[in-house]
Parts: sequence; C-alpha cells; structure tokens
Amino acid sequence: DDFADFQSRLSEHVNKRSGCLETECRMRAKNGEWTWWQVRGLITARDSENKPVRMLVMHRNISAARKVQSNLVTAKDQAESAMAVRGAFVANMSHEIRTPMNGIIGMIELALDTQLDPEQRNYLKIAKTSADALLTVVNDILDFSKIDAGKVELEPLEFSVRDVVLEAARVLAINAHKKTLELIVDVEADVPNLVSGDPTRLRQVILNLAGNAIKFTDRGEIVIRVSLDKTKPGSTELVFSVSDTGVGIPAESQSGIFEAFSQADVSTTRRFGGTGLGLAICSRLIELMQGRIWLKSEPGKGSVFSFAIPLASKQVAAQAQGDRSFAGKRALIVAGSQNLSSFLKKTLKGLGVECSQSSGIDEAHISIERTRALGFPYDFIIADYKIAGTSNEELTKRWCASGKPEMLIMMLTMENQREELKALRTLGVSTHLVKPFGESDLISALRLVADVDGTSNDKFELAEPSVDLDELAASEGLRVLLVEDNPVNQELAMRLLQKRNHSVFVANNGSEAVDLFEKMAF
Repeated sequence: DDFADFQSRLSEHVNKRSGCLETECRMRAKNGEWTWWQVRGLITARDSENKPVRMLVMHRNISAARKVQSNLVTAKDQAESAMAVRGAFVANMSHEIRTPMNGIIGMIELALDTQLDPEQRNYLKIAKTSADALLTVVNDILDFSKIDAGKVELEPLEFSVRDVVLEAARVLAINAHKKTLELIVDVEADVPNLVSGDPTRLRQVILNLAGNAIKFTDRGEIVIRVSLDKTKPGSTELVFSVSDTGVGIPAESQSGIFEAFSQADVSTTRRFGGTGLGLAICSRLIELMQGRIWLKSEPGKGSVFSFAIPLASKQVAAQAQGDRSFAGKRALIVAGSQNLSSFLKKTLKGLGVECSQSSGIDEAHISIERTRALGFPYDFIIADYKIAGTSNEELTKRWCASGKPEMLIMMLTMENQREELKALRTLGVSTHLVKPFGESDLISALRLVADVDGTSNDKFELAEPSVDLDELAASEGLRVLLVEDNPVNQELAMRLLQKRNHSVFVANNGSEAVDLFEKMAF
C-alpha cells in the first residue's frame, strides 16, 4: 500500500526536486511478517548526461518505535474520550449536586431561627459556614466541568453595560463595605449604553474578578472600570478592568495564574481558600466571547485584572454631557478616596458643574465657611457619611444649623445604610446615594434635590399601591403560588413563607402551576 508514495518520493529525488530521499514504509520479510522501515537515500553518482547511476540507501527497522507511537496515540484517544464523558457527566449532574446543597444550607438557616442553646447554635453556625464553603467549591468545579465539556453556549442578548456592571458590584458591595473597602464603578462616557452579547457570562466574569479583589484586599479600594479600546478605532471592543490595593501576585506566579487549579499561594496554611478554578473559568469564558485577559500586579501594591471583549453596539454612548440642567452650578466633593473623587468630578464636569474637593471633614468645614462668608456658597455638597472611620454627622449638623444654604447629598455604604439613613432623616437630610452608584444615579439625585423637574425633595413620595401588601402580609398573609419540583426545596420554601403568615399552594411542575393559576388568584 505504501509503494505509490515511495515511487513518488524516489522520482522527486531522482529529478533533483528534493535534497534526499526520506520516507517510512512497510516491507514484507521472507517469513511473511510486515515490518516498518525508515528509508533514507542519496544519489552518489551521475553519468555525463546527468542521469543517476548510483544511489546509496540506508534502511532502519522502526517497527518497535512505531508500535510504541501507535499505543500512545490509542491511549491518548482513550484518555480524551474518558475525560469528555466524565466532563459531560459532571456538567449534566450540576443540578442534582447543587440542589441538595441548597437544601442543607436552607434547613440550617431555618434551624438557626428556632430556640437553641448556645452550644447547638455554635454547632449549626459552623455547619452553615462549612456548607457555604463547600457550595462555593462545588460551583467552581461544576462550572469548570461544564465549560471543559463544551456545554456552555453563549446567548446573545441586547443589554446595558452600565446596568450589568453596577448589578455585579452591588452584589459584592456588602462584603466590600464590611471590610471598610471602597467599591467604585467607573464607566467612561463614550462607552455605548446598549450592546449585544451574553450579559450573564459577562456578569459572572466581573463577579469572579471583583470577588477575588475583595478577598485579597484588607484596606483601600476596588475599582471596576469600563472603557472603549482606543487601539482599535471603528470597533466596539470594550476593556473591563478590576483593580485593587491588595496583597498583589509575585512575578513567578503570574504566568500560570489563569491555568486550572493554579493558585499564587499553594501552601497548606494559606490565608485564602478557593479551588484555583475561578480565574481559569474567567479565562475560558472570555475566550468563548472571543476576548483576551491579562494581569498587571506587584506584591504589596495590588493587582489589575483586565479583559477585552468585542460587543456589537446597538446605541451611541449615553453621555452625561447631554444633560446641561446644572451648567454653571458649583459643588464640593468630600470623599476619602481619590478614585471616587475623580469619578464624581469627571461626571459633574460633564454636566457643566464646577467642582472643588476635600479629602477630610476639617478641610471641608473650612471650604464651606469661606464660601458662605463671601456670600457665594456651593450649590451642592456631595459627601461621604464616613471618612476613615469618622462620621460626617458634625458636618450635617452645621449644615442644618446654618439654614441649609447648599443642597446636601450623602453617600452611604450598603452595609450600614439603614442606621445611617435614620440618623440623616432625623437631621433633615433625605437625599442620599448608596455606594456603589453610577452616573445616572448621581444625576437623578442632583435633579431631585435641585427640583429640576418640578418635583422637589419635600414633595417626593411613592405612589400608594391599591393594596398595602406589607399590611396584608402582617395581618392575614398573602396567597402564594410556589412552583418547585424538588421535595426538599418545596419544604424549605413553604416553611420560609409560612413563617411570615402566608398561605402556600404548591405546584410540582409548570402544567400544575398553569392549572392552579387559572383556578384562583395569587
């Protein structure tokens, strides 16, 4: 079967179309056995007409090597097939694995709400912490297996970049604020508001990167930035970056940081847990979105994880510069974070507002008193309620005592907003922003305090619903339709709802839900 190829290669060499003859072929021995040979040949003499007259040929028996090679190929194919089957199995089992874990965590939470002695409560809290940690590990492994098995398909949808990034940041805000970290979202004005892509996978990547940043940062801030890739004019490739002021990553660990099961700290006594799959999952998802990811980091000085992905633009940039209602106004920014001050200053400047900034409360007091003495007070004061652990309540009290010449907007953290908001309302301040916030939130707050639309802060009230659901829930409860196919989840959800005095009707599937929905009102 190899004879035709051998003849072709020999002809090429004879006609000087190749430097030497080199091929592998099978030959049959006298005993009828077929063996593999490497054949190398070279013409060593030609006649006066340049026709070949002598050729030197070497034969080497490579049957053993070919057998080993064949076995390796077979083993590789079998291993890849086994991995694909295992990956597909794990990916398909994800629902069956996650559901019992959610049931365990939910039931522990229900048990913690019952009468327990201190020892029992301590045991259950430890069990819940362990279950939460296990669920995180399980989620990472299942997500990675699903991607590895090729079970992840991108779903192109139209979405708002600003909304997706802010939603992800708000999910993580409580964890950041518990560690007294500043969490800032900064989307450049020229970024299109509506794009086409997979918002779920984008949100997953941002959550993973920002979650890591919070985990590895003890003090300082986390900044999530979005900008257009200026190096590719005419295209809508967006660059997302998550920077922190955390521990940083050593140079020798950076090259393999996006590989599966890789961690910068591999010691058994490492401070931070995790599977080492988070960044690998991000890398694979970004690759699926036809993007790229990279890292800049220095130990002790933090890290910046950046990724760029192409997204089809559906709308021109939603720029703050389009609103000129505040042109000529003046604002004082009182914030401990330089990045937060820069974001506020940039957004306000786009609105035509002239800005001054103070990094501390004492400095802010001096600036406010000076402008008042000149009869030219600021139009707006936008202040952090707490700077470096110090409350801004004194600033608020002075503002109230002096007749409130400026319009005051307080920036609150998500963790303590209830207590802080109660104190502010007592002092007569009812306009606030909960961090992290975007430029549209800031503009809405400005319009509210300045009565731009004829709706002043004093007149601002929520429309009353036709039925007071809170009052109804507190008295006789609501009629709730629960659609759930898992018995444990059914029990958990029913207990949670019944504890709040609601009547629960259970449907085991969609068909039953439709039947119940048609029979009664919920």
